[in-house]
Amino acid sequence: MRLTTLSLGFCGIDMTEFLLNPARLSFQVPDVLAGLLLAGNRGEGRLSGNGDCILVDGPLGLVALADGAERSPKASRVFLQALAERMQVAAGPGNAGDRRARLVNATQAVLESFPYEDRTTFLCLTPLEDGSVFYVGGGDSLLFHLDPAADRILFHNRSNMGFAGRSQGIMDSGSLTPKKDDLLLLASDGLWDLLRGRRRDLIRFVFETLKEGPMHAFPETLVRGRHPAYQEGVERPYDDLSLLVVCPGRFARIRSRVILGGTGNRLENHYRQLCQQHSLPDRYVRLPPGDPRLWIFPDQLDLL
Repeated sequence: MRLTTLSLGFCGIDMTEFLLNPARLSFQVPDVLAGLLLAGNRGEGRLSGNGDCILVDGPLGLVALADGAERSPKASRVFLQALAERMQVAAGPGNAGDRRARLVNATQAVLESFPYEDRTTFLCLTPLEDGSVFYVGGGDSLLFHLDPAADRILFHNRSNMGFAGRSQGIMDSGSLTPKKDDLLLLASDGLWDLLRGRRRDLIRFVFETLKEGPMHAFPETLVRGRHPAYQEGVERPYDDLSLLVVCPGRFARIRSRVILGGTGNRLENHYRQLCQQHSLPDRYVRLPPGDPRLWIFPDQLDLL
């Protein structure tokens, strides 16, 4: 899907609002987080869902990403929805425990009940009261702790075989201590489609892009600059991509609950048809204010 660059103005917009571009499934909370989903292109005429899924839940203090197997693309959404539901129950009145414990317990419970027929990676973050960030992960999705001021990667996770649907235990977890302006970058393995040669060239481009403009413009700028879907004359298959950058020190500003992606063949094909027909607005729009629901896209685009 090729789309032209859109200039944005934020006059009159509450800078803590979750803004969604329906025609691109890109989103942002200015100066807090931004991300996008891009469906793969694995062959002429082949219909496939988008197995990548992103969850942003401000009230729960939860950011998560999952990448479902090609034969079960909806597994990513099933996992993240189940995780959010369990954490919401655990955060209810009369339930003790900090966010770290709630995230571990909820993830463990979902892993133990997840069907073997499905498979998905998962990468889940929650900011803690002491300024640190706790994460759990399984599979080959990517987490980077970035120091943009110094052009340094302070941490990156390692792939493991703890996919939901294959493992019933958490195989990777840990704490990060970001400074005020540090960023956390989450991505599915579709990120490697942005490589052109050496990995360090991509890393250099990431930091150059972060310096070129506001943080919330980073995902679209990065993808347009490197991804084969936007390169004229480049014809090669590419995977689904989910990409999210977040400033953890500002995450408490988020009030929305949103899940994007994890679509089966029928829904993804319908969404692509709407995009091809230019039936969706190619601009950032607000979610209806004061609604506590978990918004699910692209299913609920008609409610915006």
